[in-house]
Amino acid sequence: MDPLSQLKDIHLPEPVSQYPLAHGWWLLLAMLIIILAVIVHKWLKARRFNMAKKQALSQLNLIQPNQNQQNNTQLSQTEILSLLKWCCLQYFPRQQVAKLHGQAFAEFLTLTLPAKLQQADYIAVLSQALRNQYQALNSEHSASQETQALANAASSWIKTAITAKNIQTFNTGIRQPVQGEANTEEVHS
Repeated sequence: MDPLSQLKDIHLPEPVSQYPLAHGWWLLLAMLIIILAVIVHKWLKARRFNMAKKQALSQLNLIQPNQNQQNNTQLSQTEILSLLKWCCLQYFPRQQVAKLHGQAFAEFLTLTLPAKLQQADYIAVLSQALRNQYQALNSEHSASQETQALANAASSWIKTAITAKNIQTFNTGIRQPVQGEANTEEVHS
């Protein structure tokens, strides 16, 4: 008898199943889900942060002075100042911003700008608009120019002063006190 004829066919092992997954694959999947969740969270946070800023800029683009009527131009300056105040209330502590008006509000807006942008012409435009807020303007042409200058200044303030870093710096107290505010260290000593 032939010993080779007594051999049985080769039995292949069963194929290796993909499931259950090895621990390393579960760990990788968990890390990817965590990373994706962090990215989505940061994106939503940035979107929420910029929502009021975008609304303010779109409102600012809607405010167009009417060349025929002086009162509408004056209202436009008032609307721009109100828009700036609303924007400040959205991002900065309400207790500090709500009570500000006039020169104190102008100083607050100036202090929240980065130091390199605190220019004299910006301060002059803002101070002039705050002075004119409750006064009738002399000529339509100068009112229109002042309104446009104020709109440009407001737009630049919204774009540069409202940043997460600037607001965090302001909210942590690393700033100079606004005129009219009592310094808490001086009061307690």
